[in-house]
Amino acid sequence: MAFVLSTLLTALALATDAVAVSIAAGLARGRASARDALKVALCFGGFQAGMPVLGALVGTAVRPLVEHWAPILAGLVLVALGAYAARGALSDDDDDAPVDFFSLRVLVGLGVATSIDAFAVGVSLSLAGAPLLPSIAIIGTVTFVLSFAAVLLAERFERVFGSRAELVGGVALIALGVAMTTEAVLKIA
Repeated sequence: MAFVLSTLLTALALATDAVAVSIAAGLARGRASARDALKVALCFGGFQAGMPVLGALVGTAVRPLVEHWAPILAGLVLVALGAYAARGALSDDDDDAPVDFFSLRVLVGLGVATSIDAFAVGVSLSLAGAPLLPSIAIIGTVTFVLSFAAVLLAERFERVFGSRAELVGGVALIALGVAMTTEAVLKIA
């Protein structure tokens, strides 16, 4: 029972950035379909489940790098994507296409950026001798469910923000990226 509860809490913590990005994606789309939500949920849930496996395989050799520098890189990627989305929302230039959060290239980049912390969890799971398969099943499922719901619920936010929804999504990504980077830098210092 303690294992399930601790893994569930870990999964919820790991899913928070994926949920925030899912909301931003839903805001950018405006009226996301269940298919859009499924794409995001499969990508984020898959990366959140796959990265602990990779972390467990790589083991302790890269733990200091992952713990200190990877969150900074992930935060900077989110800041860059958020700035790009916000710039597109503020631009009067019709040639400046908005970020397509549902394209495979963008989803994979976001999936990696939001799951780097799951890699570190995989390293920790291997060191603790925790059962890997149930852990990744819980982590992936929680992220899948929450990301799916977040994309679909973002439409409610879109009604409030209207034409500025993409700007709000971009600012949310920037804030998440800054928070991730700041937290990682403070841990190093």
